Amino acid sequence: YAKGKRDYDQAMSNFNYALKLDSNSSSAYLNRGICYLDMQEGGKAILDFNQAIDIESTNAKAYLNRGNAYANKRDYDRAISDYSRTIELNAECAEAFFYRGIAYYNKRSCERAWVNIRKAQRLGYTIPQEIINKLNQPLLDHLVQFSTNLLIILIFLRAAHFLILKFIHFYLNLKVLSTLSLLFKLMTFTNFINFNYFLIFIPI
Repeated sequence: YAKGKRDYDQAMSNFNYALKLDSNSSSAYLNRGICYLDMQEGGKAILDFNQAIDIESTNAKAYLNRGNAYANKRDYDRAISDYSRTIELNAECAEAFFYRGIAYYNKRSCERAWVNIRKAQRLGYTIPQEIINKLNQPLLDHLVQFSTNLLIILIFLRAAHFLILKFIHFYLNLKVLSTLSLLFKLMTFTNFINFNYFLIFIPI
């Protein structure tokens, strides 16, 4: 129909007419909300998704799309809540797992992001390589930082090892010098004693 051709004006006209005929049509509110969402009118989209949910509280697609609308507004907590509700209603909804993973990623919760992305993948959702690269980037950054810190530690340990060896060498040299000095003093004293002893016994 018109929405499939991205003829939003005609689509909106159709959904408005459908709602005039049946103001309790959850699907009409849902589809008009999706039109608003595609037209970057998130506020109006959320209002329509709210109406769809009020009429049909188990409308998983309404929760999913409202989650997308919240995500577009960077309200990731509400988005995650709606994606989680979608999954409660339809545990096989790969899109909900995927978008919840993206929302967790935007909240810097990479581990939860990966759990959801992998689940979406297992359910048959094709994950764009760009998304995989983005999800991998924090891990790569962490590995680079870890490697840098490890290198700094190794350099520090090597420097400490060098200084310890120098200190030991200095200490041993000092001990040797001290020992030689003591020996020299002892020898000098001994010679002095022997000399005086020799003088005592020299006949006058």
